[in-house]
Amino acid sequence: MKLYNYVVPTKQMKGFKALVVSDLHYSGYEDNARMIDILLELDDQNYDAVFIVGDIIDSTNVLKEEGSQEFLVDFMKTLGSFIPTYIAYGEHDISMQDSNNPKLWVSDKIVFIRDFLNKIAGFPGIHIAANNVYDIARGYTVSIINPSVEQALNSINGKREMLEKSLITCNYLKALRKNDTNTLLCHDPRTIIYLYILGYLDNVDLSLCGYTHGGYVQFKYFPVEGLLNLFNKNKGLVEPLKPAILENITLARGQYDFDKMKMIINPAMNPLPKSMGKIRLLDPLFYKSASVINYEAQKEFTRTRK
Repeated sequence: MKLYNYVVPTKQMKGFKALVVSDLHYSGYEDNARMIDILLELDDQNYDAVFIVGDIIDSTNVLKEEGSQEFLVDFMKTLGSFIPTYIAYGEHDISMQDSNNPKLWVSDKIVFIRDFLNKIAGFPGIHIAANNVYDIARGYTVSIINPSVEQALNSINGKREMLEKSLITCNYLKALRKNDTNTLLCHDPRTIIYLYILGYLDNVDLSLCGYTHGGYVQFKYFPVEGLLNLFNKNKGLVEPLKPAILENITLARGQYDFDKMKMIINPAMNPLPKSMGKIRLLDPLFYKSASVINYEAQKEFTRTRK
């Protein structure tokens, strides 16, 4: 598992360390090893929390397969027993792919809630409540925003219209304490951008999202990786609000700095999931990746950078 490390200065006296994973796109036993890698990383390092930012499953089809649902639920139980875990979900989590027409997706949120969320809700260390603020350590909070079915299944313009109609559910973000270090979890970076533009995130210090899968070009084999790194192009083909075409090759994962907030786009743990069809055969070419967020106390931050 490839890790991308970020240092985020915090107003607090004590630092905080979080592992961020997204786009797991779990689709059955073939993905079990990816999930185990997360537990191994947590067992090997000293983390304070895990942030999961969406697309935990590839589609709700997996929740109907014998053994897969049980493994996923057991994984979450184990994860919560390791470390406090905060979960936002994405569009794949609440949708079902038509087995006869892979391009057709339909809402299946009821199954996701019944066969996943409700089963993990009581596990120690698992936190899934959306539109809620968690005090995760002294001076640190985490907030969670999840998509509506309408947002998840509509176009980019439709998503914005749906979001603007439901902004009342985001008012709690305006009440975040300014002296805290406030983190927001939301799968889709476009939602974060819209909320920021509309003034809902003035008190949010850091937003974490996924969705872009790192642009599908995180090659891990020489010479391709070396050449792309040399030209700073091994960072993805997708940027929020822009289509995935060559003229828009730019930073698809990594840190975006706004006036009052940082946004970090997390790479994918499963870059080419099962729902993508035969292209998944290329999956070994790409990294399974996650991010490490080091919230560094201001005194320590100043001292180490003099």
